[in-house]
Amino acid sequence: GTGTSPGGWSNPHPGELAERRWYPTATTLRDGRVLALGGSQYLQHRVFGGRVEGAAPASPRADSVHRIVPIMGEPWDPSVLPSPDPNKGRPDPRESHTGVDLTEVPGFGGQVFFGGRRGSDCRVLNDVWQLQRADSLYGADYVYKWKQLEPILIGSPQPPLRRREHTAVKDGFGQMIVYG
Repeated sequence: GTGTSPGGWSNPHPGELAERRWYPTATTLRDGRVLALGGSQYLQHRVFGGRVEGAAPASPRADSVHRIVPIMGEPWDPSVLPSPDPNKGRPDPRESHTGVDLTEVPGFGGQVFFGGRRGSDCRVLNDVWQLQRADSLYGADYVYKWKQLEPILIGSPQPPLRRREHTAVKDGFGQMIVYG
């Protein structure tokens, strides 16, 4: 706009720079328009599993990752269906599991989910899944994919026991510690 009149938003490349950004570069042009470039999309809290209205959800909702913006009063972002692990597929829909964010661990970059109770038959699980997130080269959103990991019980050749309603934390060395 001019003077005190509000301006408008135009985007010559629909789908690019379409979401809210933190720390973009804003350059004022001679004609008063602002050129906005780059920046980072806000962090999202990622939610996988659980129940919907007391029941285990069916696919594709059960397989999806739900994302919420950590800003008071903002709506949820659209859910995404991560690509499956090429050898293991996707994790079973579940509840009573744990997840920790290990995206800041060098060379790892993902959120990790352990155990829980399978939604279809209530079987208690001890599997480990990594949810990897990468920037999309051709779209406005991130690209997500699943990777199944082998659980390791430090000091034992055996995997951890099956668990549900347990607790997990990330330690200072970038490991997921499961207890309870």
